[in-house]
Amino acid sequence: IILIFGCTNQTPKPMTDNEKAEIIEAVTKTAHALGEADNQVNFLKFKDFFVESPDYFTITSGGSILNYNQYMKREKDFFESVSTLHVTNINENIIVLERTSAVYTTEMKIEAISKTGEKLIFDNLVFGEIYKNIDGKWKIIFLQES
Repeated sequence: IILIFGCTNQTPKPMTDNEKAEIIEAVTKTAHALGEADNQVNFLKFKDFFVESPDYFTITSGGSILNYNQYMKREKDFFESVSTLHVTNINENIIVLERTSAVYTTEMKIEAISKTGEKLIFDNLVFGEIYKNIDGKWKIIFLQES
């Protein structure tokens, strides 16, 4: 009995290269689908990629820390202010932390046209995101902009 019940704190088996590759593929697909929601100027679709939680927060490029509701309000205001939006990934990397979490970083360019006709270009943006697999879906639980 001691042998059976006494060994409950076993460390999990290390991930195989194939398991890591599957996670990288899933997170990449999710990140690209998020970019597609941006390109469609679809805030509701965009919002689905983030976990709504009191634990969620974003660190903005301006040095502010925003909770989920604050970040979503900022993004909704932005989506409502533009008529077109185009996101281009320049470079991306993924580090698998464990079977249910990964860090995704991307350098990107964002081009938009505001509803007033102003052309907006954001070059050399870098985003760091932590994705977690929640109920079979990869969701962003933390985001840092620079």
